Amino acid sequence: MTDAARGTIMGLLLVVLVSVPGAGWAEERIVVDVAGVSCPFCAFGLEKKLQALPGVEKVTIKVNEGTAEIEVAEGHQVTKEQIQQAVKDAGFTPGEVRIEAREGSKVREGTP
Repeated sequence: MTDAARGTIMGLLLVVLVSVPGAGWAEERIVVDVAGVSCPFCAFGLEKKLQALPGVEKVTIKVNEGTAEIEVAEGHQVTKEQIQQAVKDAGFTPGEVRIEAREGSKVREGTP
């Protein structure tokens, strides 16, 4: 096999791994920046709204960082719009929504 053919095959495999949610990645989560969360009571209300989204397995609110981390069950999807609406329904202002996936020291970021 030529180097060019090997490079083409490796490129296609990379596209497949990035295109399939969770493929080849040990952990994947959605992180949303949230403005206005200042106490545990606020965090609990936000957690309940996000946890109610279909397919959400776990929600972790980090008050000091102003973020909510959302883990979605395999085979389920949660849209950026659903997340932003849940944050608004909880009384807060949603910021950037991004996907963070980790495998060892690799980090892949994107948007849902």
